[in-house]
Amino acid sequence: MSLTPLSDRERGWSAVPEPKPLARLRPRAPLTSLRLTVAATVAGLLIAGGTAALAGPYDSSGQRVAEARRAA
Repeated sequence: MSLTPLSDRERGWSAVPEPKPLARLRPRAPLTSLRLTVAATVAGLLIAGGTAALAGPYDSSGQRVAEARRAA
């Protein structure tokens, strides 16, 4: 066993600091699924609105809505 003190290098010390590891990025899955949900909802509403606009004044049986109201 040697009584000589260890040098800085032998102790693992260095004058040059080692780079710190990059911080782990948080998983973005919840945000992504939320975006997909919002996008699907908006797309569904646009399709429903477009279908209603194309249908015009007719109901699902092909009768005019105004005539159905008068008949009722």
